[in-house]
Parts: sequence; C-alpha cells; structure tokens
Amino acid sequence: MFAPTYAGRDNTLPSAEEAIDSQIASLVSYLDRKASTKQLVDFSIVAQYFALDTIAAILWSEPFGFLNSDEDIGGYVQTMTDFLPVRSALSSLPILAWFRPVLSRMIPTAEDKVGLGRLMGFAKGVLERRSREKGAKGDMLSGLMEKGLEGDELFSEVIMAV
Repeated sequence: MFAPTYAGRDNTLPSAEEAIDSQIASLVSYLDRKASTKQLVDFSIVAQYFALDTIAAILWSEPFGFLNSDEDIGGYVQTMTDFLPVRSALSSLPILAWFRPVLSRMIPTAEDKVGLGRLMGFAKGVLERRSREKGAKGDMLSGLMEKGLEGDELFSEVIMAV
C-alpha cells in the first residue's frame, strides 16, 4: 500500500529530486564554509547531517537544519551512536526481554529536549501543522496522508522513515 510512496511513484518524485538537489547545495555550501576557514571536517558526521536533512526534506519538505547549524541538533547523532550497543543487545538476546518494563521509562518521547525525542518533537510539530493545511505538497508525507494515514499511525510511519 505504501510502496509507491516510498518508491517515489506517487506525487513525490519531482519534489524528492528538488529536495535532494537542495540538500546537495547545502552540503556544498557547508564544505565551502569549512574550506574558507581551513577547518578540518569529520565527514562521517557531516554525512549523517546530510542524510538526516535529506530524509526530512524528502519526507516533509523541511530539513532538520543540521548542515545549516553545523551542530548535532539536540545531540541526536551522539544519542543514536551511544544507544546502538544497547539496541543491538536487546534485539539479539531475547532473554533480556524481561528488562523491557524497566527500559520503557527510557524510551524517548516528543517532549524530550535531546536525542531522538527532540526529533520526534520536531516531527510531531510538522504533522500538526500539516494536518491543518489544505492541499498536497508533493512530498512523502502528502503521499502517506492521501493513503489515509493519520494520528499515531502517521506519526509512527514518519518516525520509522527518519
């Protein structure tokens, strides 16, 4: 049902190409700024910033702003890096499932000021604005909404896409 939206076969393709072009321009601008001041660049981090901004631009026509701010907004990248070993252990060792009630208190929420929760809050704000707007924007969010997704289902799909 959602495959055409993710594949760009709905109304998303021209918008996706424009979003990617825009983020490539942001990346080039970012690298130009660094080069003009002869600053070293850790491209592993810059690539993550580029990927996250591009995903958001394709998804809801609005990048997070990592490349423009030149910082790990809300510590998202660092939080995900730190959490990776925990997530790997929980998913590969089923015996740890009895820890889930304790760990559920550590699950991010849209009200958090750092990490995934901060980006969840950003996504929640975008969804609230878009639910009030009329007319499609030609992005993936529009495609998902046209397929009838709304509320928590739409929020979950958007977070999974990010």
